[in-house]
Amino acid sequence: MARRRSHLVAGAAPTLPGLAVAAGTARAQTLLRERARLLREVRKLKLRLEQFKHKAAQDEDEAQANMAPLVERQRLLVSELSGLFNAVCAAGRLSGRAQKQVAKLRRTLEARGLLSPIADLADEAREPRRGESVKPEVASAQKPAQGLRSLREIFRNLARAVHPDRAGHDEERARRTELMKEVTRAYEDGDLARLIELESTWQSQQALVNVGDSEARCQELERVNRELLDQVRAVTRELRDIKRDARDDAFGLSPDELAAQAARELDGLDALCELLRRFRDGKISLVDLVQGTLLVL
Repeated sequence: MARRRSHLVAGAAPTLPGLAVAAGTARAQTLLRERARLLREVRKLKLRLEQFKHKAAQDEDEAQANMAPLVERQRLLVSELSGLFNAVCAAGRLSGRAQKQVAKLRRTLEARGLLSPIADLADEAREPRRGESVKPEVASAQKPAQGLRSLREIFRNLARAVHPDRAGHDEERARRTELMKEVTRAYEDGDLARLIELESTWQSQQALVNVGDSEARCQELERVNRELLDQVRAVTRELRDIKRDARDDAFGLSPDELAAQAARELDGLDALCELLRRFRDGKISLVDLVQGTLLVL
């Protein structure tokens, strides 16, 4: 008797079909829970992305409203500044040395963009010409086909699995028909997260039915979970990129702060115009003009 027990202990444990099925089902349920977690993460990230886009659009509208009168004021000041320089440098008004100093002063202003920013703004604001490419606003927009393979593959696999022709009775056919409509709608909308959610629901329903092929089912769940994790990473990158672009475009300032900074810069242009008007009218010397301009800058 002791010898028999020793033999049983030393030998390999027998594989019981019931335990194997239970282990496969437990693994599938773990993968389904992981999928549910990833789906919640995708939905949360997409909500944050949409909220940030909405806030960024509001900020842009507010900034444009604040800047509209400032842009017009800038246009008028730049035009006046250019006219004053032309008047001051008119033939016979200045000596050759003074002419060179005023020309140097103008080049300094041009190098700092004070005589040409309105042209830059006009180029950015104008409608693109026919045939002219438009730079995408965010990095993710440069890759419109990203994720397309996963979307198509999941659609095809799910469409084959839920097709009404595979139904065994009328009630099953009606259920599959409705599900097929949702699958098709999600594919046409390009909604990868919704497709994966539909696939998760379908596989959850089939988990207790097709217990005989648990390994294949788990491998499929692992594959789709990897794709869903890629979706999480893609939305995270898009959110990061759009935040960075918005921060760079606004120099880290709010719409009100941007308008205040622009107003201060226009006050400097106004002061330059006043200096040139006084110099043109003989009220200040060339030295006063140069020194005053340096103070304004």
